[in-house]
Amino acid sequence: MFHNAELYTSAWLPVHAMGAVLLVFFCGAVIDYLRIVLLERPLVTRLFPLCDRWQEQLRTGAAVPPFRGRKP
Repeated sequence: MFHNAELYTSAWLPVHAMGAVLLVFFCGAVIDYLRIVLLERPLVTRLFPLCDRWQEQLRTGAAVPPFRGRKP
């Protein structure tokens, strides 16, 4: 993708290498930021209250259904 082999003997190889590293890092940072904004924040704001309710129900024993499996 970055054509590194073509620049192996060039004096611009260090500049090219640093540019490639910075570009990959920047793209990864943008992807991570988009993941946080588009997926994590909406899911966390919706799931945390639901998990808190489930935890409270488990703590009080209201959410534990009776065992209906086979008897040993």
